[in-house]
Amino acid sequence: MTWRLRGARTRKRGAHDWPFHRDSEVVRMFGWVFVSAVISRRTPTTRFTRVLGESAISGRGLPALSRGNSVHRKGSAMTVPKWIDEHLTERDILILEDLERFRLLSTRQLQRLHFPAKPYGSHVSVSAATRGTSRVLNRLEELRAVTRLERRIGGTKHGSALAIWQLGPAGERFLRLRSGISNRRRYGEPGMAFIAHTMATRDIATLLIEQARTGRYELIELATEPDCWRTFNRAGTSVVTLKPDLLVVTADADTETHCFVEVDLGTEHIPAVLGKCRVYQQYERTGIEQEGRGLFPAVVWIVPTQRRASSLHDAIATDRALDPELFWVITPEQTLAQLAPYGAPTT
Repeated sequence: MTWRLRGARTRKRGAHDWPFHRDSEVVRMFGWVFVSAVISRRTPTTRFTRVLGESAISGRGLPALSRGNSVHRKGSAMTVPKWIDEHLTERDILILEDLERFRLLSTRQLQRLHFPAKPYGSHVSVSAATRGTSRVLNRLEELRAVTRLERRIGGTKHGSALAIWQLGPAGERFLRLRSGISNRRRYGEPGMAFIAHTMATRDIATLLIEQARTGRYELIELATEPDCWRTFNRAGTSVVTLKPDLLVVTADADTETHCFVEVDLGTEHIPAVLGKCRVYQQYERTGIEQEGRGLFPAVVWIVPTQRRASSLHDAIATDRALDPELFWVITPEQTLAQLAPYGAPTT
């Protein structure tokens, strides 16, 4: 069942020509979901990368979670990138870049992104693709290009497929010096709440990328934190930063769908969630986003149960500070139908 508080605003693709929002580096994934007005427009298809273009997926510059000591191979620190560069394939580098962009990814998510099995790729089966993924990740771990977290989500039944990975010290340094960035980021072991929320968000991103590869739609924009954040002045005084989990833009030949995505695992009290809804409402009323892209994206909340969704739906509907037209509620299996409503997904 889909909860919608009012009808969505839509437009033909191409009604306006618009630049990406400039508050962040845009041009560089279960529950229920609230979405603000899902708005569509007509724009020449040739302007966009169909899927996974480097300019379409952003997320560089995530802040470090800890300030622990970095570990280096013996020898000069400046020789680490040269040494590791000799052992990295093009796919290895893409894996490192995704870990930098998404912060945390599981073996299964990395398999779906870089070792796709049929019908998404050439591997005969998911199990064969997962074995290949694990071999590559184990090699990168030996190089200290990646590290696996001690914690994992979902137990031990599926073994290494549930391992969660982040950049290792050598991989971080390689990417940093390769891109000319001087500030070092050190990655520590995050807490379980952060891991659970991050992995749920990465599931959405992985699903969108995977389905876009089938040609159902174009994945025009997939911005992660902090590139999807928005800073604005509230009531002309205080400066507020709105922090969505994702910003997603998908399109077919006729329409575009723009969405801010919020993943809520049911750990926040309803008043706290309403508070963030009000920040979205305040930001929408500034007109900043509309001025930058010609529309205000939908706001998508992901919460774990129908009971939670019903409670949030009722709370939003009765909050006089909120415009109900901005919000939707969906179940996790309706994610694609909401974020990329362009026909039946590939299974």
